Order: sequence, then structure tokens, then C-alpha cells
Amino acid sequence: MAFDLYKGRIVKREVECQFLGPHRFKSFQKDFLVFIPWDQAVESNLMYQLKGQIIQNGRALIPFVNADFSKVLVDASLRSELISHDKESDREIHLVMSNKASIHVFRIRGVLNLDDLNSEKLLNIFSGKDYDLIFEVDDVFVLEANHFDDEEKIIERLDEILENGICKNIFKPTFNFQINFQDNNDDKWVSKERSLTYEYLVRSRELKNNIFHDDWDILSVKTQHEMISCELKKQKALRLRGQDKWYHLVQAFLNYEKALISELNDIYIFPILRSLSHFESLAEAWKISSNCYTNRGDTEIIYDLFEGKRSEVNSIDEFIEFVQSAKSVYYGLKKQFTKKIYKEEFLIVENFLAHQEGLVDSFNCKKISERLKLITEIKQWINIINSNAQLSCSNQNEINLKLSHFLSILVSTNADENIFYHLIAEKIGRAVYKCSLKDQVKFLIGEFQVRVA
Repeated sequence: MAFDLYKGRIVKREVECQFLGPHRFKSFQKDFLVFIPWDQAVESNLMYQLKGQIIQNGRALIPFVNADFSKVLVDASLRSELISHDKESDREIHLVMSNKASIHVFRIRGVLNLDDLNSEKLLNIFSGKDYDLIFEVDDVFVLEANHFDDEEKIIERLDEILENGICKNIFKPTFNFQINFQDNNDDKWVSKERSLTYEYLVRSRELKNNIFHDDWDILSVKTQHEMISCELKKQKALRLRGQDKWYHLVQAFLNYEKALISELNDIYIFPILRSLSHFESLAEAWKISSNCYTNRGDTEIIYDLFEGKRSEVNSIDEFIEFVQSAKSVYYGLKKQFTKKIYKEEFLIVENFLAHQEGLVDSFNCKKISERLKLITEIKQWINIINSNAQLSCSNQNEINLKLSHFLSILVSTNADENIFYHLIAEKIGRAVYKCSLKDQVKFLIGEFQVRVA
């Protein structure tokens, strides 16, 4: 379906929501997507101004307009439905803006009327006008950039988004029970050094086509970004020597570690927090049993996560500590739902908790924990090297070669060495995909067609 890309619109649809993770409980929920076009001839620096507002104030205000910045009239029933959905839903609501040269996705955090602004100001380009709706946004992600001067590709992508929505979560999730948790601006995309350059795009396609293939899209957006950043720093290190080379290799390793922690959160942490947010019965079960885990060192991380004092684990060591106590906590929660068959929600929650127990067992049986500990050993070795102020030239070259070799092993097509293959298998519930040389040759050149210029 071709959409008029000069007019703002609100797209409402029913979407399949897998809030407990792939192949688990599914439901259908209302979903809204807001599209606002913008004309670069009217305001060429609009995106920079909006990003600047978010960085300075923590949020920006965007009125609902057409490409020429004229207001869009909104049906009263749709307006009230959107405002109530914004207050009640824990799903991301996306505002997509495009000038046909790029696509920016904002996270909507509030839906306002003009009377709600008080003393807050709109950008100069928007001020002095009357609007039906104003959207409060707190982060932005650059989804597409036109590096090949191919406007048709951007238009096709926009049509796809308006037709099907954006299926993946882009921003760091927040949960409605986290009343004591404050958002950290460092976790926002506007604060990350993410520039959608041509080289960034190349490294992304290399990882997808050469390492992960179709599984690339299974990884979270943050994981993908950190993996690409790792590859960018590895490539830069190739052109350097000595301590400069070591510095960039270490930064590449730290990006790899962040990618790993991001995916661990996405598979093991976020589903249980999302279900605590969604199911009142599970939240009540935790409230009943939480006293058993107060002031216990072995369950401190789980207690802080479930109480909303933190939103994720921040290191591999913290994650291993979480897993060591998670099974007993899940078992204790599950017991409260055993034989309660008079309500469908109880069966859903019981099955979910059983699945989470299974994930913990699988984590240990498949020796994922051992692989994580090997990665922490590499980090400890890096810290030891960094604590030595002076290294001879030969020693520096030797450690550079070693760390470069470690990084090439960690991001390879060897299923035994690439831990992400095992995590993807856990995420979608399948056996680990082992890509042989024959498979790679067939995939990479089997269907290649020579095109004559």
C-alpha cells in the first residue's frame, strides 16, 4: 500500500505481542504508530534541534503536523484513545519522522494538548501556532540513512513501517512497577556515539551476511549496535601500532562485552520484569514471597530487580550471580500457582515460570556459564596489562596480537566459540546452528550473479 508521505497520520492496529519472549505466551494488543513528515527546505536542522532539546531537557515536544508544518486535525475519539493508551500501555509507542533521506524513530512518553504546555516552549519553527496534539518524546534512534542517494529505498521502507509497524523494541525498556528507578540519560540513544555512517552500514552488513545471516535480526538493537562498534574499532586498530593499537583493541573488547550483557538482559532479565509489570497475580506472588529475600546477599540482585530499584544487570559477574539464585526464586513463585486452574492467567504465569526455570537449567547444562567465565578471564588479563605502566616494544606487539586473536575467535562462525550462537538458540528455542565451510560457501557465493556494468 502506498501512503501519502507528505501528510501526518496516526496508524492504529492490533499487533501480536510476545511480551514473555518468543514461543511463549502471545496476545494481541492495540498498537499506535505516529508518522510526521518534514520538509528539509522548510527547516534543514530540525533533527539536530530536537536532539539538542532531548539532551538538554531530557525531552522534546513535537506537534502533530504535515510536511509543511501545518497542523493535522485529529478525531476526538482517536485523540482520547491515544492519550489513554499512552497512560496505560507498557509498550513502546513510536513517532516516525522522515524527509525521504533518513528515517528517525522517537519514543513517545506523553501525549499533550496545547493547554498542557504551561511555560514550556516549542521550537521556534513550531511556535505561535495552534495544534490538536503535541507529543512528548525522550529519545531518538536513526533507523535509516540514504547513503546511496536512493530515495526509493527510503520510501519503500517507510511504506513497510506504516503498513506493518516496527516489530522490535528499539529503546531501553521501562516497566510500570519501577517507581523508584530513575532513567539514566547515558542509556539513551541520543547520548551514545552512534552515527549511521557508510562504514557503520558496511560493518553491519558484514556481521549479518558473513557471521549471523538471518539470525542477525534476532539480536536486540542495542546488541547489534555494540557488535558493530566492536567491528569498527577492530578495523581502526588494523591501521595502528603499539599502544594506540592496544587501546582500540581494548575498546573493541569492551563493546563486545556490552553486546553480550545486552543480550543476556534481553533473554533472561527483561521477560520476567515485563511479566511482573503485566500480570498482577505474579506481582502479588512476589510481594508475598519477597520478605524471604530481604537482606540476603545471594539474592540481592534479584530483589533489586523485582522491586524496581534497577532495570538490568550491568556485568557478567552480576548476571552469573543472578542465575545462581534465579531457579529457587522461580520455583518459589511457581508453587503459588500450582493447581490454581480456575483462572487462565494463573496457568499462563505458571507455564512461564517453568520456562524460566528451564532457561536457567539450560544455561548451566550447555555450559554457557563456562564461556562467560572465559570472557571475564580475558577482561582480567586486560586489566593486568593496563596496570603495567611501561611495556617493551616486543611485549606490546605480543599482547596486541593476542587480543586481536581473541576478538577474531569471539566473533567467528565457529559455533563452539561464538557464544552468541548459543544465546540465539536459547532465545528462539532451537538447537545451535553450526555453519560448516560448505554451508558458508553455498550461502555466500552459491546464488551470486555476476552483473555486467
